[in-house]
Amino acid sequence: MHIRPAVFCLLVFFCATLSVLAQSPERERLKALDQQRFTAQINKDSLALNVLLANDLIYTHSNGVAETKSQYIGGILSGKWDYRATEVESATVRLFGPTAILTGRVRITVVLDGKPTPLYMAYTDVWHRTGKKRWQLVSWAASRLAN
Repeated sequence: MHIRPAVFCLLVFFCATLSVLAQSPERERLKALDQQRFTAQINKDSLALNVLLANDLIYTHSNGVAETKSQYIGGILSGKWDYRATEVESATVRLFGPTAILTGRVRITVVLDGKPTPLYMAYTDVWHRTGKKRWQLVSWAASRLAN
């Protein structure tokens, strides 16, 4: 059977479009979960953070400090990490089966040396979907950018 090139291109375009449309709701869900995490950090909501963060989380701050889930949540509750505001400037989600990688830029206001300090950062999140179809953050890494 011979398929004309134009028909073949149309079929490829159609399949690619269906694939993107099928994944869009999941991408939006992950962006919403990421925003929930930012909000939980600001509100010092340890219950929400315990659900959103995986037990084996590695959270690497823009200053290079890497923490486990318990260290990170403990730092938020103690005021070591005092987040005041977040504004996601951009976020891109790539899905790889049960793993999603978010890359983006965010403006975060955090208290440093006793005063609210705005930071502009590039970040990479890695989320993993558990068997219960629940997404959890397994890795965060950020780098400071010039304001």
